[in-house]
Amino acid sequence: MDKFIKDYDPHLPEIRLLRLMERLKPLRLGDFPHNRYDLSFSQMEMIRSVGLNPGCHLQDLAEGLNLSSPTVSVGIRRLEEEGWVERKSDPSDGRATCLHLTQKGHEVLQKAIQAMVLGTQVFLQQLNSSEQEQLFGLLEKAIQGVESLQQGTIKKKIN
Repeated sequence: MDKFIKDYDPHLPEIRLLRLMERLKPLRLGDFPHNRYDLSFSQMEMIRSVGLNPGCHLQDLAEGLNLSSPTVSVGIRRLEEEGWVERKSDPSDGRATCLHLTQKGHEVLQKAIQAMVLGTQVFLQQLNSSEQEQLFGLLEKAIQGVESLQQGTIKKKIN
């Protein structure tokens, strides 16, 4: 990254933020630890999505993951064969199926979340509670600002 931004003043806030974000990536604080469970990144993301949205339909899962339905269908079929996910009839539409985690799927999702929490605790323990609150407040403010801009852009495109 540094060789691409060498022409920029390293003290510019946007350059400092980009460098910090680049340093955060290898820490993988927001990633589910898929490799601990002999799962691919995509498989773990499917388990995460189904776990957070029990009863979702395959099409909804594909849209949420920004993948094609056939790609998700193949992934879910493999997860189903390995006992991570199961399909159940949709109570409101007998022709459709809903996706749910099996007990095995719930257990791996819970373990993955616990691992993420532990990693995040190590990250945050470098800051006292006041500094943590300041960090959260500033991040929340910056994220809300970008989200508001994006919502405005989406509304303009719709109108």
